[in-house]
Amino acid sequence: MKKIDIGALDLRNPEDPEEFLDASFEMTDDYVMTTEVDLITLPDADGERIRVLTNGNIMLLVSPQGTGKTAVAEAIAAAALNGQADAFGFKVNLSSSERVLLIDTERTKNDMSRGWKRIVKRGSLWKMKEKYFTGNKITRLKMVSYKFLEDIKDCIPHLKVHAKEGFRLIIIDVVTDFLGSINDELAARAFVKDLMKIAEESDCGIVCTIHPNPKDKDYKARGHIGSELQNKAESVFACFRADDNTRVITTDFSQGKNRNGGDKLNTAFMWDKDKGMHVSVFLSEEIKKKVNKEYLEFDVIIETLYNTKNSYSESELLNAFKQELNREELDFEYIENYIKERNSLEKNGFDSLWYKKEVGQTEVPF
Repeated sequence: MKKIDIGALDLRNPEDPEEFLDASFEMTDDYVMTTEVDLITLPDADGERIRVLTNGNIMLLVSPQGTGKTAVAEAIAAAALNGQADAFGFKVNLSSSERVLLIDTERTKNDMSRGWKRIVKRGSLWKMKEKYFTGNKITRLKMVSYKFLEDIKDCIPHLKVHAKEGFRLIIIDVVTDFLGSINDELAARAFVKDLMKIAEESDCGIVCTIHPNPKDKDYKARGHIGSELQNKAESVFACFRADDNTRVITTDFSQGKNRNGGDKLNTAFMWDKDKGMHVSVFLSEEIKKKVNKEYLEFDVIIETLYNTKNSYSESELLNAFKQELNREELDFEYIENYIKERNSLEKNGFDSLWYKKEVGQTEVPF
């Protein structure tokens, strides 16, 4: 096959009659699905457990600093070792021989030591020391720090080496520290592709935590790496404070999703002073309203506009939302997507059709 090499690129001659892609790239009825395992599940409003992470996939948790993303990572690790551990509603389905890798990129060694002890406490591992420990190590958990690597470029090679050790679940807290720049689009795409390849080849699931963009109320994951992960992840959760002590984990936000199951999932946790760690907490109706506060505000605004005027130009509609919400950073695409995704008019009983913008149209018909 003729090739023209330019640097690291591999450009193929389009006139070459030889087939470029082999049969593995084409989906046919002959394909036999591999065995899927619901590695992590979360109950829906009816109590039915919904898959949020399967083998070969990524789960993403978007959380501001100090909200509790590390507590979630530790809880999932503990639940992977002992299914009875309190993991804020998450259940991890690993066999008694399958291992977990927890990679930390932010904390000091002292903080990591405290986290290691919380995992032991949360999973009640000391009660069955012979089952869970080999010497001074947790047999099925490897907890490592990449913060102290001399060069950030070493993070990805280290991950690839660790992945070959045969872990069923890999937790990365925080994933942005794998790249020198979170806004390097090509590097972000390559890294996320590496993650997907690791998940596929190792037949494991990968949980990543990430911060949202600064001052972004929509919890959009930070940088190009965040955008790539949101696109590729099987599920995307946000974690945020509902009040002074309660943290909510939810897929029910503008960037949230769950590709292979229900996508309106909510759970919550809070700090328990007596237990010295975060614990699950009942998600009350009051907290649920706080979770959906922006959605409710949007629906009220749409209803008011609907009853005031038959149609709006893009600029009129955008300015109305900015004024009502006091959010100058809003753009029209966000408003448009909200109306489409939430089906606001229809669910509130309005007799109008979906908002639909035709090519060249300057009016927004309600």
